[in-house]
Amino acid sequence: MPLNLGVLNALLRGHTDRDEEAAVLSLLRQASGPDFDEALRNVDAAELFASLDGRLIGPDHRTALRNLILERLDTLSIPALANVVYGLQAGHTDGADAETIAAVFQAVGGNDSPK
Repeated sequence: MPLNLGVLNALLRGHTDRDEEAAVLSLLRQASGPDFDEALRNVDAAELFASLDGRLIGPDHRTALRNLILERLDTLSIPALANVVYGLQAGHTDGADAETIAAVFQAVGGNDSPK
């Protein structure tokens, strides 16, 4: 079943609670490579990262999102990667965000031809 961008965007609209954050991650985890790429090309990445919290107590969905992106870097096109970098640098960028941005640039630098 393809990823429904309308559902993804609806989950991200406004305040997201833990269950909605988990649902966003579940949609992205279950997405095929092309659907994952399409989602990360077309979602407001700043809103995506801002909507997923890195909690001290409870699930750290922001870290889970960064890890998912790092695990699937090879499935992402240059426009999707650019949107990820935009999302990570919008607002506060912590050390883990900066490391993820560096990993994206490293992945792109080793790629001779854009997707």
